[in-house]
This record gives sequence, C-alpha cells and structure tokens, in this order.
Amino acid sequence: MLIDTHAHLYFEQIKNQYEDVLKRAVESGVGVIINIGVDVERSRVALEQALKIASSGTVRQLANDVIANGVKQSLKIYSTIGIHPHDVEIYANNTQLLGQHIAQLEKIYLENPEKIVAVGECGLDYYQPVILNPPEADEGSRFFANAQNDRNTQKLVLKAQINLAKKLNLPLSIHCREAHSASSGPSAWTEVLDYLQDTTGVLHCYSGDPEVTKKVLETNYYISFSGNLTYNKSEHLRDSAKIIPLEKILIETDAPFLAPQSKRGQVNEPANIKEVAECIADIKGVSFEEIENQTTSNAMRLFNLKL
Repeated sequence: MLIDTHAHLYFEQIKNQYEDVLKRAVESGVGVIINIGVDVERSRVALEQALKIASSGTVRQLANDVIANGVKQSLKIYSTIGIHPHDVEIYANNTQLLGQHIAQLEKIYLENPEKIVAVGECGLDYYQPVILNPPEADEGSRFFANAQNDRNTQKLVLKAQINLAKKLNLPLSIHCREAHSASSGPSAWTEVLDYLQDTTGVLHCYSGDPEVTKKVLETNYYISFSGNLTYNKSEHLRDSAKIIPLEKILIETDAPFLAPQSKRGQVNEPANIKEVAECIADIKGVSFEEIENQTTSNAMRLFNLKL
C-alpha cells in the first residue's frame, strides 16, 4: 500500500473527475490520501471530502471494482487544517482576524479529531513569482501565482500554527520555498528550520540541496518527495535523496500540481505517486516494495494513522 501524504482533492482540476481519480488511485495501490487544507474554508472542505468518502458507498464500489481485477485494496482519506503562506495577506496588521481563524481551525479539529492528522500546509515562501495573479488565471494558477507576501506576516502566521500544533499535539506539514535570488534577504530554509525546533512533522514537496538536507536531518522532521524529484533538472534533489535515510522519507503528489516527468504538463493525481516511489527506489538501489513498505510505515508513525 502507498500513502500519498499531500494532495489537494478539492481543486477543480480533480473535482471535475473525482471518482475516476479515486478509482485510479486505488488501482495504483494507494491506500491513504491526506487531503491538505490551505485556509479555513478549504480546511473545512478537505475534511468534508474525507468524511463523505468514509460514509458513502464510493470506496466500497471502488474496492469492489479493483478486487474484481485481482487486487485487494481499499482507500481512506484524512485531512489537515492550515493556512498556506500564499494566503496570509489578509492578516497583515490584523492579528485579531488571525486569532479568529486559528480558533476556527482548532474548532474544525476538535469536532473531528479522528480524521485530522496535521496542522498545515503552513510555512514560508520567499520565491518571487514572475506572473502576479493574472485575471485570466484559473483557481489553481492563482494559488501558485500570488505576489510575494510580506515575510513578517508569513512568520506571524507560521508561529500561530506552530503554537496550534503544539496545543493539539499534531505534526506540522511545512511548505518552504527559497527566494528566486540569493540576494533577496535571509534564507527561507534557515528561518523555517529555526522556527521548527521542538516540533515534528514533514517538509513537503522537498526542494533542499544536500547542504540544506544535512541540517534538516538534525531535526525531528520527515522529508517528502513529490513529482519534481523526477524532473530532468532536479539532480540536486536526487543528490539529497541519496543521503536521506529511508526511515525519514515520505512520498506525495501535491495533486493537482507537479505531475511527474512522464506526465509533465498534465493534471497530477494520487495514482501518480507510484512514479515517485519508483524514482526513489532507483536512487537508493532498492526494490519498489522496500520503498512502499518503509514510506507507508513512516507515514503511519508520523500521522498516527489507524488503518
């Protein structure tokens, strides 16, 4: 069984073909998807999707379809609560609103603690986009094309979520993206690692080079690879993967974004996580089954999954 530790199932690209996406995930051996929240409303929607699939006949039908093809597999969806660094501008000079939204996230968790497994996606994003929210962009494009937010606000929102994670005894799902230019100020990696002392979680969609990776390995954090590990230009990521113990590695798709090399340019989906696992197996010189078993064990441990 494979666990996709980071996906966004509520974006239109996936919602438009939702049951087909889930069926392909089951057929590819995916047993768990963690549906990641990025603000209060989408944290709520992510949870609703997790609850709905658990109570409907969708999973049973998917499982029956796949069993008929000779594979036994079921599917569970969990979710997270969080505020993405691209969505923090509303909190600039408004700590009262931030406090209200953190309280709302906590309420979402307390009403469904068995389905919510982490705080995040949260973190620091210092990358300066080239395109600043063009009006013709769709929802997914806008999500990744927002102008750079104020770094102080990002840090304020991150600290609030770290405190929430500590209060609820949950791991963090951390987004960290470096500035486009090295002259753009302090390193996002340096700052985020400073904030994460005495916490645990996962650095999602990992992008750190081997030097950053050595520092990460001194923390209590897992490192999660997505489709960008397979890209031709990602040699630095593959070099990082070589030095990371298997006991610290998770896998994800970040669907609907970052489809692996063989499907680059297409809408990504949880079924494609198999290509990420195969890439890690090739880098490590081990079998696909070893990567499957170890990353699943790691995810179950970090997120306290009951399967």
